[in-house]
Amino acid sequence: MTILHSKMTILHHNQLGYRNNQLGSRHYSKVKDSQPLILELLDTVSILHLIHQPIVFHGISDKECEDMLEDILLGRYQFSPILVQHMGYEEHESFAQRDTVVTSAYLGLLRYYPKKKEGYLTFSRPSTEKDVLFIHALEEVLFLDKSAWGYTSLDSLLPEYFSEIKNGMKGVNRIYRLEIDYPPEIGHFLEKIYLLPKTLIYQYITSFWNLSYIDENGMCPESLKGTYTVSDIRRIVMNLILTDIFDDEFRKVYPGVVFTRFVSQVIIGTKESDEVLFNEEKGYALLKSLGLTGKIHSIARGDSPFTIYRNFKLGIK
Repeated sequence: MTILHSKMTILHHNQLGYRNNQLGSRHYSKVKDSQPLILELLDTVSILHLIHQPIVFHGISDKECEDMLEDILLGRYQFSPILVQHMGYEEHESFAQRDTVVTSAYLGLLRYYPKKKEGYLTFSRPSTEKDVLFIHALEEVLFLDKSAWGYTSLDSLLPEYFSEIKNGMKGVNRIYRLEIDYPPEIGHFLEKIYLLPKTLIYQYITSFWNLSYIDENGMCPESLKGTYTVSDIRRIVMNLILTDIFDDEFRKVYPGVVFTRFVSQVIIGTKESDEVLFNEEKGYALLKSLGLTGKIHSIARGDSPFTIYRNFKLGIK
């Protein structure tokens, strides 16, 4: 089932959702105006559990799901650390039969890292089935709150991104590739986003952003050093932040300068006719003013093309 399909199911079958059960009627009035996204999240958790329980969520009973919904609404839900495993090739069959592995793979939350440890397959996934359900629901709500109908994931926006680059970079004499770093703390950025300041959604995003990693023994050995994730939430949130913070500021400071962005990668094209000058120095100054960091590379006509997202080559002919 696609994200869009799930969303339509929620909209068309609200009678099955969270708002109309006893718990929903008890608390709905308290949050309907101040925290509308939390209601979307609760509905999405409820519907996803209903739809997928026969296949992957059989370990979460209806009563456990109701208790989980109440914990979410009251701000009591706690994510468990991300589970990371370096697995030998001979372990693959038994690994693939574990409940959270099946659930995570089915809902797109299982991540594979081919070069983390030589001779091993490295995977990351949520530690519990409830985390799988919650994280998947949060991912859907955050993406669909800011996206246009018809898009099912961030990567489904890539063709549009490449098209904008192709059309926007015509006639430029220099192209800049700006890679914006993911901030270690995002609380003050989230406070600037509409509907998110100091809400339960804010609380759960910041909690997820700072999740630690453990192995199956509950330890965090030297071999786990690195960055792991289990969903697109970090990219989705980064996109929300940069849409509201970077994009608007760039247009204000550099009117007429062509740019397009996909999550944390920004492609900027400059022309001699630009009324406002953009260069590396000014780009770094802009990032600093926004509390961001990143790296800027540029090419001119005749330089070797550089690589952008998904090994797409970009140059100036």
